Amino acid sequence: MNLLGGNFVKDDIKFRTRHDGNDDWEGEPVLLSEYNNLYEVLAEDNPPIYFGLSRIHNRTVPYQMDVSGNKEAKKFAQACGKLMANNRSDLMATTVVKHAPTKMNYWHVILDIKTTNTSEGERSVRAAKSTWQKEVCSSVLGQILVVEASPILRLNSNITKQYYYKLFA
Repeated sequence: MNLLGGNFVKDDIKFRTRHDGNDDWEGEPVLLSEYNNLYEVLAEDNPPIYFGLSRIHNRTVPYQMDVSGNKEAKKFAQACGKLMANNRSDLMATTVVKHAPTKMNYWHVILDIKTTNTSEGERSVRAAKSTWQKEVCSSVLGQILVVEASPILRLNSNITKQYYYKLFA
């Protein structure tokens, strides 16, 4: 996913980086000549999908989790008053769009899903491995991404340079 605006324009969407080109960029100098073969040009019959940032960032979706095999999650659900009779818990997840520049794509962003389902507090759903993670991802997909996806670019606002320089402490 890319943040469209500023120096990243619609025509740039056809490029997809690969392998080491996808490594996180930490602000160090990058010689693009070292990454010559680490991208591909997508076919024109593979159109982009657009999302309005404000329509997918910081959105909350409900999901359910089976807590019957997870004592800690069950205890947490009971403490929150979210445990239902069928050993399922009604919970909420929040989407977060984060700027995550890579070596070859400064405009790369990720969609993270934050959920609170244990006494550990907020957790990121990085991959849909377990059943509850699949349920969270399915809720985000069905309730936000499918609804907000558009084949049409509705707005391409400019991003001023002060907002797209990576700052380091």
